[in-house]
Amino acid sequence: MQHLDPSQLSFVQAPAGHIRLLAPAGCGKTHTLLARCAHLSEQAPVLGPMPTFLIVSFTTAASKELQSRLNVGGHSLPPRSQTEIRTLNSWGWRRFSPARNAPHLVVRQHEQATAAKTVLGDLCTQHDAVHGALSSQRLTYLSLLRLIDEFKSLAFIHKRHTDYQSFRTHVNDLKQQGHSAYLSRKLAQSLKDGGILRNEHLVDLYPSIFSRFYRFWLAAVPALAEAGYFTFEDQKYFALLDELNLLTEFSTSGPPPTYDHILVDEFQDINPLDLRLIKAIRERTSATMTNVGDDDQAIYEWRAGTPEYILNPDKIFQIPFETKILQVNYRSPLNMIRMSQRLISHNKRRVPKQTQAQLSPPDDATIEVISPTGDIDSLHELALLRDDAIRKGTDPTRIAILTRRTDQLVNPQIYFMTERIHIAVAQDQQLTTSDSYGALLELLQIKAEAGYPKRLLEARNAVLSLLRGALAHRVGRQGRNRIRGILPRQGSISVEDAVSLLADHFDSGHGASLDERQLQNATIAAEDFIESKSVVDALGCLEQSFEMFKEDREGGVEDIFRAAPPFEHLMSHAHRFGKDSGAFVNFLEDSAKTYVHDIASGEHDVERQSSNRELRAIRMMTAHRAKGREFDFVILPDVVDGIWPSGRNETIEEKEGERRVFYVAFTRARKRVSIVVNRDRGSAQSPYVAELGLPQEISE
Repeated sequence: MQHLDPSQLSFVQAPAGHIRLLAPAGCGKTHTLLARCAHLSEQAPVLGPMPTFLIVSFTTAASKELQSRLNVGGHSLPPRSQTEIRTLNSWGWRRFSPARNAPHLVVRQHEQATAAKTVLGDLCTQHDAVHGALSSQRLTYLSLLRLIDEFKSLAFIHKRHTDYQSFRTHVNDLKQQGHSAYLSRKLAQSLKDGGILRNEHLVDLYPSIFSRFYRFWLAAVPALAEAGYFTFEDQKYFALLDELNLLTEFSTSGPPPTYDHILVDEFQDINPLDLRLIKAIRERTSATMTNVGDDDQAIYEWRAGTPEYILNPDKIFQIPFETKILQVNYRSPLNMIRMSQRLISHNKRRVPKQTQAQLSPPDDATIEVISPTGDIDSLHELALLRDDAIRKGTDPTRIAILTRRTDQLVNPQIYFMTERIHIAVAQDQQLTTSDSYGALLELLQIKAEAGYPKRLLEARNAVLSLLRGALAHRVGRQGRNRIRGILPRQGSISVEDAVSLLADHFDSGHGASLDERQLQNATIAAEDFIESKSVVDALGCLEQSFEMFKEDREGGVEDIFRAAPPFEHLMSHAHRFGKDSGAFVNFLEDSAKTYVHDIASGEHDVERQSSNRELRAIRMMTAHRAKGREFDFVILPDVVDGIWPSGRNETIEEKEGERRVFYVAFTRARKRVSIVVNRDRGSAQSPYVAELGLPQEISE
């Protein structure tokens, strides 16, 4: 206990009971959590059984960190044999999967889409709203499966909430827990984006949700389970079902594990399903409950998290909790702590904290505000900041560019990789892995080879790719047959000639059907693209005339390219390639292969890959992805009103949630923060700059 500060010691040595531990960023939470378990073990009677612990972490990375510390062993650690460290997902899978007959966890998107279509295809035809949404292509089987999971994450139980009355009772419970905004905006928007709800249904929301989707959901959940298909959310959902059976009837999964103490890390991030499972385990085991987290870092309301759970644990669990607060920050200098506390104190729905710097405070951190003009200058500024930090001795792997939104990652990725600067980005946030970006390269390569004769099948497939890009959806069977009838039946043909044949045919047509008119318009766009005189012109044609590459302003399409199509920056590099679109494609592919790294799979390899700092990768991610991490230098782009905070927040609760996101991003830094105010991205500087205590007006 000699390495614990007084606030840590107060928590560690507290009598066994239900505790809420509030742990602000950088306060040594992990070390303290394990020390608490060690103390409880030491307090066990000499001749009695050793207490058992379940430590629930929010992420696999956090679970591995806790486990690695536990494996070291030592006086301040609990016995490994008595301590189980897991995410709720892994705990749930281990709990219920042995009783299932060959359960299959569907992880990859194509597996999920196939599973949903195979199992639910016939069922969808029995539910008009779902069938209509699929038929209109507003809804895909992949997005359908995600909608099904969204209702599971809200802890709807298909065996209990079986009619409208029980459905509405659970909706009211969710509202009491602080999910009103999520239900009326996020859930409703998901159903609207999928074509299941229309604007008129939003007036009387819950009867429409029940009749148009929830009835289908009640049948879809058991159908997928009976077929042996399970998603990540199912790992918790079916474990909960088994726990509920244990509380009332019987177990289907064998003898359940028992615990004396349950400790949940990052408690502020859990959703209703997580909460219900944790409560069920606690009710069955009568274990003490320790909720560990920070209400100021509750930033997952967009996926059904809420600060209410950590702010009011007595109400949520119906048992009294004692509160302990860690008060010493071991990460940040004093000026950063004071600024961040000044910022977050503008939130009213929080527990006040008096966080201090460690006993021997380091030098103040560098906090700077930079105000470039325009997107290109802002991107150049990001590179200059990176170069300056490296010159001053910062390891590039300790530098992070953190954004509020995913679309803000698009232009920096293109800029850095084409400027031959190494970056590390999570795979699902990488521009170069998006479907639309891949399609763009494919079409540019088709243009590069458009004048050369090809086998008929190859040329026809290239034409179909062009038409799909222009239409933003697959060409149906009727359309494919129409194209086969127009093109030659044997021999070879160039893509350029094939497109011209289609254009001539459609141009002479009269009284064409809607489908034919769509094919005609797509053919015109394809012909303009093929005939464009330069790579720049070709990119301009794709931007203007191809629906596949249109900006998705509503966020209904999960494709990072369409979140902010980077045509302006692509064109800035395309000038030097003249007419050679093939060379441009090679340049982009080589840039991505050499300079873009995957954080998840290669972080440690990237860090050690070279003694030359220029060859190491800086990190790029959203603020949400940065939670739980720390860096020496953090760069925050586009700190303007409308982005920090988002212009979509309306209620006081939503505005406070936005401030928490900025607080998390700001507090990731140990030594330096650069706030970049790109005036072209918003109407005014973010109010958070003033709330930190920095100057409100920044000179150009």
